[in-house]
Amino acid sequence: MKILSLVLPLLLIGCAPFLKKEGSHKVAVVKSPAVMRMEQQRKIAAEQRQTQKDTEQLLSKKGKLKSAGFLQAVSAQPQRKAAVVEVQPRLAKMDEKNLYSELMTKFDQNDEFGFQSRYQAFKTVYPKSALMDDVIYTSGLLRLANKNYGQALVEFNSVLKKYPRSNRAVSSQFAKGVVLKRMNLKDQAINSFQLVKKSYPGSPEALRAENELKIMLVR
Repeated sequence: MKILSLVLPLLLIGCAPFLKKEGSHKVAVVKSPAVMRMEQQRKIAAEQRQTQKDTEQLLSKKGKLKSAGFLQAVSAQPQRKAAVVEVQPRLAKMDEKNLYSELMTKFDQNDEFGFQSRYQAFKTVYPKSALMDDVIYTSGLLRLANKNYGQALVEFNSVLKKYPRSNRAVSSQFAKGVVLKRMNLKDQAINSFQLVKKSYPGSPEALRAENELKIMLVR
């Protein structure tokens, strides 16, 4: 009996940590509906704040591009009937108008990944589209906005080479000058702006190029 009275307390002491752990575990995982609702509301509020922040940054970036004369009314471009070519699953089945619309929506959202997937699909499915010059030019603008200057130059040069008589050629030549200026390639930027004045006299881009040259040549 004495032995039992000595051993029983030791057994209880040895079991105490396990009982406490089990009890604390139950408390940790059980949450009331009210607590869960509060946590969900906090999560939604945080996501809304981040969305608002991202939207404000995008609008600010678009405002700068617009003031520089880049963003123009692309929706006014004529639409053409497209041939059906099988490529990517969903995008390959879209007609030219809807694919172009999705592409421009991704541009407005500054969604570079979403834009590029549609950009590649558009070039593959509708390589002879009357909108191709505008699509390539818009890709260059998105690259420029995200400071991917090397790829922006590739896109603007592509418009100038493939569509020299396009209404996007003058915009691409001016944008090319802006990219070169951002890259601190002053002499090349000056040459690009001078080419705008020479090749497209009287155009809005020629006037902006003249202003750029006045600033750059006095420095």
